[in-house]
Amino acid sequence: MKKRSAEILRRLVEAPSHRLRLSSLMDDYHLSEKTLRADIATAASFAQDPRGASMVVLSSQHVSLAAG
Repeated sequence: MKKRSAEILRRLVEAPSHRLRLSSLMDDYHLSEKTLRADIATAASFAQDPRGASMVVLSSQHVSLAAG
């Protein structure tokens, strides 16, 4: 996993709401939305539950950890 993907996943886990705004991440890392979504996809493929489902949920404006 790329260092930036790992850092985004770490930030997501440490965030009190387990939710981050995509616009904030794009600003923080100076990334396009396309690049950020690719990094999040990498993190999502790494963060899977025992059934193989991703624990990372990506919406149009946020990335969050799946409940449960």
